[in-house]
Amino acid sequence: MITLINESLIPDNQLATNELITLKGKGSNIMHGRLIKGVAFAIGNLHVSWNCCAVPIDDEMILGLDFLARYHGIVNIKECTISLKNNTFQVNLISNLKQHPNSYVQIQRTMCIPPNTIVIVPVQLENQLTGEYVVSTVRLNSELLVSLTLGRGNITAMSFINDSCTAVKIKEGTVVREAEAYAESQEEKSHNFIRKQQSSAQVDDEHVRSYFPPPLFHWRGPRVASEGAATCQIWSNNEVNSRPRTIALIPPDRPNKPLSTGTLHPSSS
Repeated sequence: MITLINESLIPDNQLATNELITLKGKGSNIMHGRLIKGVAFAIGNLHVSWNCCAVPIDDEMILGLDFLARYHGIVNIKECTISLKNNTFQVNLISNLKQHPNSYVQIQRTMCIPPNTIVIVPVQLENQLTGEYVVSTVRLNSELLVSLTLGRGNITAMSFINDSCTAVKIKEGTVVREAEAYAESQEEKSHNFIRKQQSSAQVDDEHVRSYFPPPLFHWRGPRVASEGAATCQIWSNNEVNSRPRTIALIPPDRPNKPLSTGTLHPSSS
């Protein structure tokens, strides 16, 4: 909110004696600077004297909201002008923001998720990303929870958990959330995971991997040997009901025909 000025424009003796202040923005980073009172500068034919904070920045000066409010500043992005106290000046609008290689993740085709089931859903990126990327865990709505996935390539798959008693339809093109380049997200941790065991007929294991802690549940049910089928086991770090839970294994190409049913029993380990 305060107006900032490059500390290199202020004499060293003035920097050493003026009040030290700490600046904090929206993120977690903080910056230390010196409060400099009565800094004289001109914008066009407008000459002002203003209290600024001298900080180590690349720009010569960054006008704060305090200054813009005092002089009724209006920035016209379309016309590239700024108005201060009824004086309008032409400006160059630039951006030095780093463009992060992110892309929206969309449902590839319309599917119906049966109640109390886990379904492997094919998804695709809106824009191609180079290398590995992370799609974080998200609750898509009140019924569906989507697992954290590490993927590569334009098309991958995610586990959708319907923990409700009603079927949920997800439409083609629905945005799940944003995929982030793996280097940008590898330090973030999630407390809920799903381990996916998939055949190569569905998704290459090299392209989709998930992270998991020791299991709290074990699957007790018939093994599925059908080609192209996907089996799932659930892990969670959260407290859960100790009673066994019955789930169905659903192939992605036949959502209305469960391959098998079984029971999740609490692990003794």
